[in-house]
Amino acid sequence: MKHFTLFTLLLLSCALFAQPAAKPAWQTELDGQIVWQKVSGLGQLVVQTTAGLQSIDPENGQVLWTNAGVSEAQLQSWHEVPGTPFLKLSTGTNTLVIDLFSGRTVLNAFDLGIEQIEYELYFPTFNALGIAGKTGEQQGFWLIDLQVPQLKWKKTDFDLPVAGMADTPNNGVVLATPLKLFHFDLNNGQLRWERYIDAEAEQQMKMLGAFGTSLLKSLGAFDMSGVKLDFIDLKDNRFALGYQSKNEEEVKDPSGKVTTKVTYRSGYTFFQLSDGQSFAEDINTNGVRGVLLRGADGLIISYRGSWGPMVNKLDLATKQMLWGKKGKGNKVKGHVVQAFPAEQGILLSMTKDDVPTEKSNYYFNVLDPGSGNLLFEDELKVKEQVRLMKMVPAGALVITTEEVQLIGLDQQAFLWKDAIEETSPSLTAMEGNTLFAFSKKDGLLYEVNLETGSKKALSSAKLKFDMGEDPAVLEVRAEGIFLSSDQNVALINRQGQLQYHKVYEAPRLPGLTRVLAAANALRAAYIGASAYAAAATIENAQNEYANELNEFDNVLLDGFEEVYTELGEAGMSAAGEQWKKVTARFKATRSGNDYVFMLTKGPDKHHRLLRVAKSTGEADQFVDLGEDKEPVYDLDPVTNRIYYRPGGSTLVGY
Repeated sequence: MKHFTLFTLLLLSCALFAQPAAKPAWQTELDGQIVWQKVSGLGQLVVQTTAGLQSIDPENGQVLWTNAGVSEAQLQSWHEVPGTPFLKLSTGTNTLVIDLFSGRTVLNAFDLGIEQIEYELYFPTFNALGIAGKTGEQQGFWLIDLQVPQLKWKKTDFDLPVAGMADTPNNGVVLATPLKLFHFDLNNGQLRWERYIDAEAEQQMKMLGAFGTSLLKSLGAFDMSGVKLDFIDLKDNRFALGYQSKNEEEVKDPSGKVTTKVTYRSGYTFFQLSDGQSFAEDINTNGVRGVLLRGADGLIISYRGSWGPMVNKLDLATKQMLWGKKGKGNKVKGHVVQAFPAEQGILLSMTKDDVPTEKSNYYFNVLDPGSGNLLFEDELKVKEQVRLMKMVPAGALVITTEEVQLIGLDQQAFLWKDAIEETSPSLTAMEGNTLFAFSKKDGLLYEVNLETGSKKALSSAKLKFDMGEDPAVLEVRAEGIFLSSDQNVALINRQGQLQYHKVYEAPRLPGLTRVLAAANALRAAYIGASAYAAAATIENAQNEYANELNEFDNVLLDGFEEVYTELGEAGMSAAGEQWKKVTARFKATRSGNDYVFMLTKGPDKHHRLLRVAKSTGEADQFVDLGEDKEPVYDLDPVTNRIYYRPGGSTLVGY
């Protein structure tokens, strides 16, 4: 507080407490005591009471549905199935899946004998939900018909856990365990074929005989860190599977110190969908899995070979690997993390670390998709983890957790001598072909012309937030560039002049302020001027506010525009009026909003949730949250609605 004078504090206090209290839009008395409430990614207000789970109309407070069968659901278990209006909740002893539009329980894990759910996947063609999990000592898969809802079919005789699944174009589902692939008919669960993923593993299992699976399970050989099914060419009935397994082993050094050694095994297998037979030689390596990229005449693959990180190309016509000596591939600088097609070639993002960390450096080069040769003589390096790469007219825009750079592909170099440093995805936003980025290093706002690649400092005076904070979120608005943190707000106009900088001192209650900070970060992700940064902003918020946001793995993480489109096409089980509200809410994410919320403490020692106008930085009204150290409230980051439980069964909407 060293930047404040007593006079400044007095003026601030007078300004804060002169604002009128907000008038509730509605107040509802619910059946049972309120335990928690939360707004879903699609905008439904869900409340757990002692009488059951309820959905409340955000506009008028009326109860839309009640599911009396849901009691003691834990808020920390909240998980929205990606791309669907289905909510998964745990009661501690059971797991339920609820249709947010109707309130129906579409899956009761206990009734189906499912002890633990590992994966779920929605099949829009069948309006069905696939569940992979554990039952007793066995692993299983259950397909739920959501229209009824009821169990369509199940398979509960897998020895190993289902580590990945994907629907196929011939009304089937491919399930991957750490050892095998299974292809089932979605209509009736009939097994079409099964096969080993890794030919080497198949040979080992034949040698080990009947005890092979039990032995390898006891050695921890089946801890899968990720399986992804990548279709190659649907017309030719073929696809590829990139797989990866992780093994942890305790190792004792000469001094007796025990450490955990982690090793990876990964590769690709190529097979026909009709019978599971391989159509090209598998690639099996020690190390993490690379990337697959479909080219015009083949499949470009990265992996760790015997000589280090490699890239290669599978010719789909000849079924042969094309690059390097005897088709063994061309060596590259590091493990390929991302690949981006461009006019000049394929831009590769690489790191020398098999498993990237927060301190990993990233290297860039351009791959000629015809010859497999690298076009840059020297790789270009950026600091920290890459969070965004986007092709723009001037080249390749790279945003990491630490800096912003622009790669000129024709120039084979960075277009700027100095990067925009100490920034992050949440402190960048695009408006047309202009990028705005704030640097915490020098406190300046930068403007980048993505057509020409030119960069300039838009502001000239250093902006420093008070209360020991740094700007956390940037938003482009008509009147200028809005910056905010937990307790600070500022606006820089289009000419680079500081229009205002306001500070709102928060109560010294970490839990209370962190919930609001997380909500503000997520609001920026929803309504930011550029949707490209949404996932990165949410990821940053998740990392910083892990306790509050461990459930926020919902539809937005997979790109919310595509999800809303898919939901509309599928129809799902949504009623007409409900769907209209959802689509109206989505449109609101594209237009932004005019307020941000700040927490303060009033003269009556009550906590106040201030509504602060982004255009002026002034608080125009507040919601009284009482004296509770942990008041129960939630915000809808799109519509700016606040839902507060003053106590008991009362819920108030603002």
